[in-house]
Amino acid sequence: MKNTGKIFKNLALITQLGLQVMVPIALCVAAGVIIDNHFGTYWVIPLMIIGMLAGGRNAYRLAMASAKDDDKEDSDNRDGRKDIDGRQR
Repeated sequence: MKNTGKIFKNLALITQLGLQVMVPIALCVAAGVIIDNHFGTYWVIPLMIIGMLAGGRNAYRLAMASAKDDDKEDSDNRDGRKDIDGRQR
């Protein structure tokens, strides 16, 4: 397969994107539940919103970094440099 490296790179990117969105939400919801149970308040929703915002920020930064890397690889490939598998094009 010629594009195996690119397929695995994209699969890793999708996995990383999912984790970077889900983890802040889960941590904020867990913190909200702990605070609610301990103090008898209602912090789950505000902390969930903060987790969503943090996850969105993480996703945006990852997507922009990935797009920048892809643009750099494309320009390197146009200049006659090696592709992702290390082969000359």
